[in-house]
Amino acid sequence: MKFTQIHLRHLAHSDALTQRIQALSERLETRHPQIMRCRVNVEAGDGHGHKGRPVVVTVHVHLPGREVVASRGNADVNLALRMAFAAAERQVAPDLGPGRGVRGAQSQKRNNR
Repeated sequence: MKFTQIHLRHLAHSDALTQRIQALSERLETRHPQIMRCRVNVEAGDGHGHKGRPVVVTVHVHLPGREVVASRGNADVNLALRMAFAAAERQVAPDLGPGRGVRGAQSQKRNNR
């Protein structure tokens, strides 16, 4: 991605987690090249309860003229990351209009056959 900021709060630094976030943000930019930058916050909860320590992932996507924010939480950090990036992509997609972006162009080609 052109510019991705990663903030980990109440979590130890992990190269694997950082690489996963970079890969998801690069995939998002590949599908939507008008994205200017992305900020990802990963915050671990206090660990109360029997279901594990909840992790909340917030993805801020900066587009020309607006910002999209998607947040998802889960005890599994990888699942929270996938859900947050999927939610961000769903919010970005309507800005493209029909036939713009990778998925839109492919589906429009199929419809024109």
